[in-house]
Order: sequence, then structure tokens, then C-alpha cells
Amino acid sequence: MTQTVWPQQLAAVVKADLNRWAEKAKGDASEALYRAGLSLEKHAKRLCPVDTGTLRASLHTVRIDAETVEVRDGVKYGKFLEFGTVNMNAQPYMRPAIYASENERLRIMAEAFDGP
Repeated sequence: MTQTVWPQQLAAVVKADLNRWAEKAKGDASEALYRAGLSLEKHAKRLCPVDTGTLRASLHTVRIDAETVEVRDGVKYGKFLEFGTVNMNAQPYMRPAIYASENERLRIMAEAFDGP
């Protein structure tokens, strides 16, 4: 005995499947984005100038929302070290960390969509 599947029923099933897959992909992408942020944080900690270690200890990754992650420092002088001042040469650490972690961050994001 054959069963008739109406186009509306098939469309509803396909739509439900697509919505489920889209939600899973959003979650996978959000998690990968956070892990990419942690990679950047790791490189920034390795490259930042150290006097007392406060800057290094203050670097942390924050998930703003599902599509936004920031790597921040928790000190007032981080931007002055990164960019310099009229009285002090720059000692960049975040920008070099962005370049140093690029391959790792791209690999993390690619694995989220393509698998290992």
C-alpha cells in the first residue's frame, strides 16, 4: 500500500528540518567563534609586554552575543602600550596576535562547518 504525501506536508517537514539545522549551525558557529577568540587571547598573552604581569593577567575573551566575541584587556594602559603616546613608543601585542593566530582561528572556524 502506498502513502500519498501532499506537497504541504512535505514542505512543512522540510521547513522544520531546515530550521533545526540552521539553529544547530548557529550554535556551532557561535562556539567556534568563541574558541577563535580564546586563540587570539592566548597569542596576545604570549606577545604582550610584561612588567608586573597585570596586563597579561587581565586579557580575557568575552562573548557579547552569538555573533560577537571580543578579546579585551582589563587595564587602562593597554591601549597606550598597543599604540604608543607622544612620550612612549608603541609596544604592539594585540595586532601582532591577530596575525599570529590567523591560521589557528581559520582552522577553528572551518572545522565548525566542514568537520575535522
